[in-house]
Amino acid sequence: MNIDLDRLRLKLRFKIVYHLGLTCPDTDRLIEETLRRFFLDERSSGLNRVPESATLLNSICRQTILDYQNHRLVCAVRSAFN
Repeated sequence: MNIDLDRLRLKLRFKIVYHLGLTCPDTDRLIEETLRRFFLDERSSGLNRVPESATLLNSICRQTILDYQNHRLVCAVRSAFN
């Protein structure tokens, strides 16, 4: 499958900024983490059709955003009790 990484990064940036806001300092890190998870999962599952890959990328991006939000929440709670 031929993948345009610049286009994927741009789409991921829009999705992440939509969910986390323009001021999120970790947008680039979240994009790279999403792509890392996507390529690892794609390699292991052997997906080669575009609709399946798009769905997979979307769900991985959403999970990466949720993981980030959970991590920030846990850090905030820990710092509040220390």
